Order: sequence, then structure tokens, then C-alpha cells
Amino acid sequence: MTISPLERELLSLATEDWYSLPEALGVVRDLFPALDESDRIELARVTVSRMIENDLLLLCLFKHIGSKEIRIAKERSDDLLCDMSNWQPVPAAQWHLRFVATEKGKRIYFSLPTVS
Repeated sequence: MTISPLERELLSLATEDWYSLPEALGVVRDLFPALDESDRIELARVTVSRMIENDLLLLCLFKHIGSKEIRIAKERSDDLLCDMSNWQPVPAAQWHLRFVATEKGKRIYFSLPTVS
């Protein structure tokens, strides 16, 4: 499986903890500073969607740190990723989407060659 630099960076974050969609968008901003905001969102959306489809990431709803997450079925994730409001920052006390690496995603990430 070929992993793009963006997918690698998202997996790097997602192997450590749960990350929000606005945080994924921040990674796109760092890697692709010349893109305008709508193109950044689209690139992030397509990439996260593909990674969910390939069982590299898992999408969940969170209300705040320490709360029980609600896992999102793969079939529902595209609709939620297409909702632009999910790419905006929200208070931690409000339900919001987060992603984490699956076991497959962790195995693939930790088997990648080191980038210097």
C-alpha cells in the first residue's frame, strides 16, 4: 500500500491520540500552504474518507475528553465528512468528530521507512 505524505502525517497523529477534523485541516495547511481554504478542506475530506475506507482510520463522535466515544459506521462517514460545519473548530463540550488510527493503520504506519 502506498501512503502519501499527507496520509503519513495524519497516521502519525492518529497513532498517538484522537484528533479532530480541524486538526487534520491544520496538517493540510502546513503541507500545502498555497492551497485556498476550500481546496484544503476538499483535500482533507477526500484523504480522511479514503483512509477510513481503507480501514486506516476510525471516525467517532466525542463530546469532551474522557467521555465515551460513539463510533461512526464507515457507511455514514462520507456524509459527515461532507458537512462543512464538521471542519470548523467547536468547544470541547459540544459533540464533534474525531479520528484515530485503526490497528491496521498503526501496523502500516510503524512499518513505514523513517523519513529524515
